Amino acid sequence: MIAAIIFAMHAILAVVMFLRGKRTSTEEAVLGLSLVVLIFAIGWTLATFLVGLVWPERGIGLLIDNWGDTPTKRFLYREITVDSMSLVLLSVGEAVFYRGYLGRKMEKEEKNRRGDEANR
Repeated sequence: MIAAIIFAMHAILAVVMFLRGKRTSTEEAVLGLSLVVLIFAIGWTLATFLVGLVWPERGIGLLIDNWGDTPTKRFLYREITVDSMSLVLLSVGEAVFYRGYLGRKMEKEEKNRRGDEANR
């Protein structure tokens, strides 16, 4: 479930980056889409490596083994894995990166738009 939500967020981000680039040109749209795919692929690999170094092989099982056989325990065993933790770490890192990347890009577009309006 965690992984599905994060994959859906990345799909939405890819569509947004494509549409933002489409305003200027098709090349810009493809470049934005390829940036998202490349950062996701490389970032997930690195995040899985880093999480694997600190996260035990049994995952959250070490913390909840003394619980009885409850639905919550089964859910946590199924959802809190190395892959889901690496996707969470990746998403946090990407959020910081894209915030800076898109923030600067939006500021430039706004300045250009203001300059064009002032020249009219």
